[in-house]
Amino acid sequence: MRQKVWKELKRQWGEAMKKNLPEWQPHTEEPLPRTCRAWRRRDRGMTFFIMLLAHSKEDIFTIELSWSEHGYRNPDPERQRKPAESVRLPSLSNPSRIERWWEIVPRKSLQELHDWLAQGGFLLPEESADICLPKIPGLVEEAMGQLLAHGLPLFETKSAH
Repeated sequence: MRQKVWKELKRQWGEAMKKNLPEWQPHTEEPLPRTCRAWRRRDRGMTFFIMLLAHSKEDIFTIELSWSEHGYRNPDPERQRKPAESVRLPSLSNPSRIERWWEIVPRKSLQELHDWLAQGGFLLPEESADICLPKIPGLVEEAMGQLLAHGLPLFETKSAH
């Protein structure tokens, strides 16, 4: 993801987390990839994580949900700590289980790629980051809606056990 787009996505997702889930705190106790931000909440002996994951090359993102009994996402062989269990948010509302990413810049279809090459194109033109930024609020709102509708109920079932 381009830096300017990632910066705006992080900002808007952070605001959405504060507004909708103020009890969730940023998770900074473990190293995370550069294009990842995480929030955590502890409840009844479980730790739950919400992770904003941006693709390293494309302007797309997804949300990953994780839970663990030991308080961390990453495994630790020295402490015999297994990795947290996780699921991508879009798979909870998608019966086909096809992984979906929110596309700030939509991916080109095979037909679009074929047409571009047939016209003598070599590198696909890229939308300016400034043109992409206005698309972020609607995508953040959609992802947050799915989180509230499908992700939080999943966490509730996990904390009840």
